[in-house]
Amino acid sequence: MPVTLQFKISPPFTTALNIVGMMGCEGGMPNHFSFQNSAESIRVLYEETMALHNSKTLTEKDLRDCASKMIPIQPASSGS
Repeated sequence: MPVTLQFKISPPFTTALNIVGMMGCEGGMPNHFSFQNSAESIRVLYEETMALHNSKTLTEKDLRDCASKMIPIQPASSGS
């Protein structure tokens, strides 16, 4: 059950990120997920990443780490 989700977030970060979804295949149990993070946490992560970029020390690992901290995937309840 491959799933791809693409979206952009960009400053200013004034509201929390809150995405709720469901995925599954016919005949199978659906899987629920959610992405949630505060605007302040996203702003701090963005600023830290941009500082690395501006100092020309940003690595692919830094980008992956930022993305996984910015958009933490948590299981959602089945009623979501």
